[in-house]
This record gives sequence, C-alpha cells and structure tokens, in this order.
Amino acid sequence: MELSDVLNGKEVKHEGGYFYSIERNIEELPIKRLTSAIKLGYPSINPSVLAQTFPVYSHQSMEDIPPRHLVEKALFIDIETRGLAHRHPIFLISLGQYSEEGMKITSVLARDYSEERTMLSYFLQLLHNSTSQITFNGHRFDLPHIGRRAQHQGLMINGYRYRELAEVLRGTHTDLIDHFNGKLQDIEKLRFGFARRGDIPGAAIPEIYRNYVYGLGDQDEVVQQIKSIVLHNMVDVASIGALFADRCRESAEENLLTRSLAA
Repeated sequence: MELSDVLNGKEVKHEGGYFYSIERNIEELPIKRLTSAIKLGYPSINPSVLAQTFPVYSHQSMEDIPPRHLVEKALFIDIETRGLAHRHPIFLISLGQYSEEGMKITSVLARDYSEERTMLSYFLQLLHNSTSQITFNGHRFDLPHIGRRAQHQGLMINGYRYRELAEVLRGTHTDLIDHFNGKLQDIEKLRFGFARRGDIPGAAIPEIYRNYVYGLGDQDEVVQQIKSIVLHNMVDVASIGALFADRCRESAEENLLTRSLAA
C-alpha cells in the first residue's frame, strides 16, 4: 500500500528535490464543531488587532498590505517531528489559512529523511509570503525547532516574529490554560465540546514514522497510521484557527456590549 492509496495528495518537486503535499478544506474533515467556530468567528477578526496580537512578519510594510490580506495571509502552523530534541528531523508541517469559506489546510510531508530539506525550503518560502505566524505553543517548540532544522540543512531563515496562541489564551481564558495545563485537545473539548476519536497519541508518532521510513512492521498498517498522523496534524491546525476565531468573536461581542452600556 502506498501513501497515494490512502491520502489524496501529490508529489511536489521543489528546488531539485521532492516531498508530498496534501490539501484539505475544513469541510472535508470530521470536525464540524471546529468548522462552525471558524465560520462564526471569521467575520469578527479585526486585521489591525491580528497584527497587534501576532506581530507581522513580512517583506512588505504594513501600510502596503490590504486589511483582509493581513487575515488571509496569516499562517496557522503545527509540526510533527521524529523526536523532541533539535537533532530530530521534522517530517510534517501543516499550514492553515483563513478564507471566506472557512480555512484551507496544506500538509507537507517528508516521506524519508532526505526530503526534509526540500520540505523545509518550501515551507520557508510560504513563511516569507505570510503576514503573521500563529502556533499553539510555538515559542517553546515549533518555530525554534524549525529554525534549528533549517540551519542544520543549510537553509537561510530570516528573522521571524511570532507569538503563540497559548500565551494569548493564558491572558484571557485562564480557566482553559491553568486547569488543563495548556493541552490543546483538552481545551478544544472544553471550549467546543469537540472530542477526537481514534486519534494517534502524540507519543507514538515518532516511532510510527521510523517504521514507515525503514519499512518496519506491517507496512499497510503503518501507511494507515501515517494517514492518521496527517489528519491529526491538520486537526491541530484547525483547532488553533477555531480558538483564535472564537476569541475574536468574543472580543467583538464584549466591545459591542461595552459600547451599548456606555451609550
């Protein structure tokens, strides 16, 4: 069994190398509660607030960026790695971008260790063309790991500015962060009533990828597990997008109430 048998993706050639890419609209994923939160909150996202909350990284000046472009070019990012240490390769990066239809998620996958450099190079190109980068706990893990792996692969990564969503929620929803110790799946369950079923445990992911790369175990089963990892990563990105959209909706409602009371 091949990846193409279970994931409707495509092989991408970039700078002389290859990686695998999978694209999904959130409507295609079994995440109705997260999709509803994104669609409900999207109209409330204020571009200037987004830029202030998540510092803009762009080769353009803010004055040159159309307001809605600030929102639609913001990247929601989550990664999967072979392990937690910086020496461990990144093999999967999922990127979400808002749209009027909800959110489009693209996952880029290194099918073996040799594809990591090409995958990272492609990701850095997307990063350069984005406005803001939003992760859940990226300050502590995702973006530093990307930076170290890019350096290891001889890739240039310009200074990026980022802020993690967990930090924002910690200042506004302390019950979500403190009670559940900042775990994304616990927060999405409490906030949206969304419970994942049949999800791959995070601790099992590095070993599954190792089995895939080295052809260990029942490869039909391993390929199905890789599919589950890709979907797990996509749902993480959708969840980050839903939490941010939900927070924007709440802020807009609070501001409207404040203005009404002051009138």
